[in-house]
Parts: sequence; C-alpha cells; structure tokens
Amino acid sequence: MPSGWGPLAGVCALLLLIAGIWPHRQTRLVSTTQTLVDPVTARYDNFNPEDASLKLVQVVFRHGARTPLNTIYNFSDVNWTHCHDHYQGVEIELYDENGGAHPPSILDPNNPELPGGCREGTLTEAGYQMAIDVGTWLRSRYVTTGGPTGGFLPDMGPEALQEADMDLISASVVDSSSSSSSGSLVAWNAAVATLRTTPIRRTVATLRGVLTGLWPRLSPPSEAARGQAAPSPVLPVGASLESLEIMYGNNNTCPRLGPLHEAMQRDLDAADARDSELPRLNRQVAEALGLDPEKTILWPKLYDHLAAMIADGAPMPVGATREVLDTIWAQAERHEAGIIAPSADLCASLGSGDTDSSDARRRRCHEVLRLGIGMLVRRLLDNMEEHIAAHTRSSAAVAAAAPASQLYLFSGHDSSLMPLLAVLGQPARAWPPFASHLVFELWQRKAAATVPGDKKAPTAAAATMGRRGRVTAESELSGSRSGSGLGSGNHDTEFWVRVLYNGAPLVVPGLSNAAGWAPMGLLHQRVLLPYAISPAEHTTVCSRLDISDLDAVRAPSRSTLTGDIWGGSDGDGNGGGDDSISRKAGAAARTRLLRHATL
Repeated sequence: MPSGWGPLAGVCALLLLIAGIWPHRQTRLVSTTQTLVDPVTARYDNFNPEDASLKLVQVVFRHGARTPLNTIYNFSDVNWTHCHDHYQGVEIELYDENGGAHPPSILDPNNPELPGGCREGTLTEAGYQMAIDVGTWLRSRYVTTGGPTGGFLPDMGPEALQEADMDLISASVVDSSSSSSSGSLVAWNAAVATLRTTPIRRTVATLRGVLTGLWPRLSPPSEAARGQAAPSPVLPVGASLESLEIMYGNNNTCPRLGPLHEAMQRDLDAADARDSELPRLNRQVAEALGLDPEKTILWPKLYDHLAAMIADGAPMPVGATREVLDTIWAQAERHEAGIIAPSADLCASLGSGDTDSSDARRRRCHEVLRLGIGMLVRRLLDNMEEHIAAHTRSSAAVAAAAPASQLYLFSGHDSSLMPLLAVLGQPARAWPPFASHLVFELWQRKAAATVPGDKKAPTAAAATMGRRGRVTAESELSGSRSGSGLGSGNHDTEFWVRVLYNGAPLVVPGLSNAAGWAPMGLLHQRVLLPYAISPAEHTTVCSRLDISDLDAVRAPSRSTLTGDIWGGSDGDGNGGGDDSISRKAGAAARTRLLRHATL
C-alpha cells in the first residue's frame, strides 16, 4: 500500500469501529430492552429448576407500536398511513368481567385524525407484528419446545374447542348483539387461559396479535380454505368499565390520585428548578429540532411522538442526533416515572432537596403506586395463591373446585408496566418499549425435594439458601411463614416465582438470584403484598382527597407496609426465642424490609 494511504486507512478503520459499536438511531428503542439486573443478588443454592414443575404463567404486556397520542410536536412531512382498525388474526369479543350485561364501551372510537388518515393512538402495522412476535415467543417457550416449559400449554385449534368434557366459560357472557360476523362465539377452556384487556383499540388489537402468534390455528382460514374449514372461533375476553380498571391509575376515577399527582408534580418541578443543566438541555434540544427554545419542553409528549416516528420508519428531523435523542429519552423517562411510577431513588431526588420531607415523599410515592397498579398486583397475587391452594388442598376439594387457568394474559400500557417495574424494585431506567412484557412464572418443587414428615426440612432448606448481608434466608422465611397466607408447612420453600422482562430474567434486588428466581413466600410478603389492594379497599381509599396524613411525621406502619410479615414474634417484632443473634438478625431484616416497602 502506498505510504500516503496510511493516515486515510487509519481514519476509515476508526470510523468503521465507531459505526460498529454505536447503535443506529433506528435501533434506539430496541436498546432499551436490556435486562434490569442488580449485581447484588440472593443465593439459592438448594433450588434446582429441574426438580420443579411449572404451574402458572401470567403475562402483562404493553401494546405494540402506535401512532402518536398528541400533535403538539407534529413534524412536517410525516404522514401516518400504516394503520388499520382491524387486522387479520384470532377474533375476540369483549365481555364485562364484573358481570355487566354488556361489554364495556371502547374508550377511543373516534380519536382525532393525523396527517395521512390514521387516528391518534392507533396500532400500526409494525405494532401488530410486534404483538404477533410476542405471541410467537410465548408459543416457542410454553407450547412447542422441549425442556421444563415446553408443552406447558396445549396447541389450541378449532377442534379443541369442540370437546364436550372441558370446564368452560360460556360464550353467553359476551353480548350476542356485538358478535363478529366473521366467526362464531365458542365456549372457552377456562383451565387453559384467561384473557383480559383494557377497552382501548390498540390494546384490543395487540391482544389479538399475541393470540395469533401463540395459537395460529385459531386464526380465520384463508379465502381458499374457507369453504372446507370450520368457522373460526371468537374468543371471549374480559374487560372493565373505566371506573373499575385495574391496569393503570386514573385520577378521574380515583380522586385521591389528583392531589397526589399534583404533589408529585410540585416535587418534580422543585427538583427541576435545582437542576442547573436542564435549561441548557431544553434549549439545545429545541434548537436541534426546530422548536421554540423559549418554551419548556414537555418531555414525555416529545418522546411519544419521536418514538412513534421511529417505530413507523418515518423520516427523523435533521437535528435528531444520538445525543439529542438520548437527552429526550432520559428526561422523558424521569418526568413520566416521577408521576406514575416513582421509585425509591427517584422519590429521594425529588423536592427542594431538604431531608425533612423525604419520608413524606416516600409515603406519597408508595400511595401513588398502590392506587395506580395495586389492583393488578392483587389480581396477580390472587391467581398465584389460587394455584398454590389447588396444589395443596385435598383431592376431594380439588375435584369440587373450578380449575384455575394455566395462563393469564393482560393487555395494557406503559402505565401498566412502569409501575410494576417500580414495585419489583426495578424502576424504569428506560421507558418500556412497545410490546414490552413482564412474565411471572409460578413453579412448584417436586415432592421428592423434601422428606415427608421431616419437621426440620423447611428450616434446613432455608438455611442453605445463603446470606444476604447479615440476615439469612432462614430467618426471613421463618418470619414470613405465619403471615404469608400461603398455607402452612414448607410452602414458602415449595413454591418459587421467576420473573422475566422482555424474555430475560428480571432481578428483584436483594431477593431474586441472577436467574430471576425467588421464593414465593418472600416475593409475596416483602415485595407484592405492600402494594396490593382489593377493589373494595381501592374505592374507599380513593375517596379520601385529603393527603395530609401522608405528610405527617410518623413511623411507617408495619401492618400497612409489610403485611405483618413477622408473625409469631413478640411485642417488639423480634423472634420468639431468646437467642440474641436471632434478635439482631430479625431487627436488621425488618429495617431493610421497611426501607424497601416504604419506597
């Protein structure tokens, strides 16, 4: 090579290296699906998935890519044409899961039109394919593949729905006047799956896509085969009136969320006022995108529009460099999470910086999560407890009870996933991308893992789980046993939960191991129960507009925040024994638990 080419070759090599390691703009949303892993995780050396069997799968997912929800930041030369109100695939019909005579009305039937003809908030063609991809992943994991999860779900087809010996949900729960003309309502096997969505077009269509990927044989036949095939089934899907919605917080139907959101916004504004860099970032982004630099950017709304453009393949503004997009993503995540999914770290950073109000901020954050997503947390817990009861009650009781579903699908929103991630101790460091999904798997250890009648087996098993700080899993499991609501005996070590986020293990800090496994008893008591709330309690609490009780200086209520984990203890919450080491371990465990549960 001539010597004059040396410097040029070096520059070219450097550019190629940068291009290889720097993600392209179009993949920016995909890059936010990285697994949330805490490096300090629990050790459960005695638990082997090969010695357990899968009992229940629950999936909460966000809708696929959609058109923007606003036109505040509508960029020129962008036309929204890649959308339909109806896609080919599994047919569904809504019914009122609370027993109403008619299905809940779709909440967004006539949203404003965008340039190009699509309406705001409509699932795009790319978004529907994302939903199919989620269903295809579920199929590959739970239907078709081998291993411990393969074959867990049957490969449903029209012929399976004709069997007469199933325990069924009658199709009569669906309003017959709204039946689809493209198929016929069928009875549905409740022991296989329970389906649920919010009554919004994009979540309804996303659920159809997920079902199409999961059970493609339930889709309508092609035109060529329509004459020889049986009519395609129309599956019943539960939904709720807006006032009873469990999958997102709504200050219109929960008045208490109004003053809570206002207080959170004041804390967020105060934190923004302390951020000397924010005005510079606001101006930098505005000038890059051709916006008015004197106006404060509404970060979540700007993110919403640009994220929809990227997913649809629309041309991006010239100034939308990687640096600009990273700034928008970070600020949008911070400002949205500060209202609907406040984590412990975020709550600590809000406000004017004084430490006197930090406890009040944490209580408000806890209340926002509890009222926003607590009913869904309660539903997830109820489903797991139902399965645990089914696998521990007598055979006669099992025969008399209705079978619990193997699969629960919940089609929701980013405002469903972000609070759930915060509850699990994993705040949304990245806005959940379109079609993101959280999976809760419930596993049961096989009977051979313990010796029947051995009263020391639960304690011995817990003792081998290793140490987290100075507290052994033995002390925490023994403390949770009497108040867990999971039964007696060794159920705390018999049932385990694995959480997956976008297909990879999600670690609950200090509780799960690196593979995402956690004992059901601890996950129930330490993480989920403090936020769970029943619909009746939700209605009562939501009516309290005065939030001054959250501002008062007081010690956190143990019964409210921990579900009385430390049952069987003395009046000071210590273990019933006189061993001083056990007392210190119990006190340390309670301190750490309260710090987590109060956010």
